[in-house]
Amino acid sequence: MRKYILLIFFVFTLNSLAETLVSLSPAITEIIYFVNAQKKLIADTTFCNYPQDARRKIKIGGIINPNIEKIASLHPDFILTTSLTPERTLKKLKNLKFKVITIKLSTVEDIANAIEKIGNRFGENGKVKKIEFLNNLTYAESKLSSCISGKKVIVLISPKPLYTSGESTFIGEIVKRAKAINIAGKGGFFPISLEQLVYRKPDIVIVAAKGKQRSEIVSILERFKIKYVSVNPDNLLRPSPRIIKGIQELEEKICKE
Repeated sequence: MRKYILLIFFVFTLNSLAETLVSLSPAITEIIYFVNAQKKLIADTTFCNYPQDARRKIKIGGIINPNIEKIASLHPDFILTTSLTPERTLKKLKNLKFKVITIKLSTVEDIANAIEKIGNRFGENGKVKKIEFLNNLTYAESKLSSCISGKKVIVLISPKPLYTSGESTFIGEIVKRAKAINIAGKGGFFPISLEQLVYRKPDIVIVAAKGKQRSEIVSILERFKIKYVSVNPDNLLRPSPRIIKGIQELEEKICKE
C-alpha cells in the first residue's frame, strides 16, 4: 500500500514538473520568475526582457498580436495572459482547446494575489512569495515616503497626448502609499492637458518614459520650470514585483538630492 501511494505521488510530481507555460505578458513572465517557475516557461512575448533569462525564451510575438500558429506548435499546457490580450485572440486560443488563465493586474493587491496564485499552482509557496513581495514593497515605500510625503506628485508616461495614471491604478496606489498627493486625481490611465498640469502646480513630476518620448516630456517640463525626475518605465509601469525597483529608483533620485 505504501509503495502504491509513493508511486502515485511520484507520478503526480513528475506530471507537475513537466507542465509547460506560455506567457503573453511581460508582467506575468516576471511573476513566473519571482516564484521560481521559469523552468516551466517555454515561450513569452518579444517584450519579455526581464530577467535576462527571459530574453532567451522562444518568442511568440507581441502582447496584443501573438502568433497563434507558433503557440499551437509548442503545445503548451497553459497560456497565461492579462486583460491586455484582445478577446478575439483569447477566443482563438480557447477554440484550439488550450487552457487559458487570465490574470488581473490592475492594483497592488492584484499583483500580490497573482504572485500567490501563480506560485501555488506552478512554482514555490505562493503565500510565502506574496508576503515577501508585500514586505519588500512596504519597506521601499516607507523610505520613499520620508522625502515625498505631503508633496503634490504626478506621473507622466507619454507626451502626445500627455498621459498620466490616476488613483485607481497600481501606480496611483504607490503614490498614495508613499503618502504623497496624486494631483492626477481619480481614475485609471488617461490624458491630461498641459494647461491642467501647469495649473495643478506639481511639486514633482515623475517621468516614466524612454528615448524620444522622455525627451519630449522633459522639454515641456523644463519650459515651464517644473521639477521632475526620470525613472526606467519598465521598472515602474509593469504590474509585477519589479515595481519595487521603480520605487527604489525614485527614492534614490528624490531623497538623495
